[in-house]
Amino acid sequence: MAALEIGGIRMARGGRAVLDGADWTLAPGELHVITGATGAGKSTLLALAALSLAPQGGELRLFGAPAPAPDAPEAAALRRRIGVAEQRPGFLDHLTLEENVALPLRLAGRDPADRSTQARELLDWLGLADRAGDPPAALSEGERRRAALARAVIAGPELILADEPSQAQDRAGVARALEMLAALAEHGAAVALATRDTELVRLARHHVEARLWRLEEGRLSPGVAA
Repeated sequence: MAALEIGGIRMARGGRAVLDGADWTLAPGELHVITGATGAGKSTLLALAALSLAPQGGELRLFGAPAPAPDAPEAAALRRRIGVAEQRPGFLDHLTLEENVALPLRLAGRDPADRSTQARELLDWLGLADRAGDPPAALSEGERRRAALARAVIAGPELILADEPSQAQDRAGVARALEMLAALAEHGAAVALATRDTELVRLARHHVEARLWRLEEGRLSPGVAA
């Protein structure tokens, strides 16, 4: 069963077609990398998958069933199965970085010691172990993006969506982010990331098992956007 299926999806903004009949299927255990120019619709595509937007046309299915409207009561339960690392991540300034990353576990009622252990393991993996006790305001943009990725995956979601996860990061940060996403896919998660980062695309092509897509003129096709 696919984690995500879209068929003939259409979305327009400001009188311009952003997605124009796009088709895409993402299955558990797969890592997909979507490239495209600025404004091509990559963020819109991920927002639809995250149930943040409703399509204006076409079909969207999550975990084998038609996706509900974003404001439908059943949407909340589905969102708990999805981890999202947004392009502009927000954090609670009165919490430490570790506490921010562990917040999904706190909301799920997990034991504080377990929350701390899992958060620190992820932060260590992403090269942020020494920042665990810092406030979010002290982090660089690249560090914030890696922290957002840790927060998105800490609860073990079945579907992981990451929008420009490597932006503002050095090569080591890019590699760490991709390695973690690839490992999660190997363990059964369905993972999709959108990027314009040529270094991330290069790593995805040659160092991990990933399927590459380009989003152009509102449609997805195999390959890498120029």
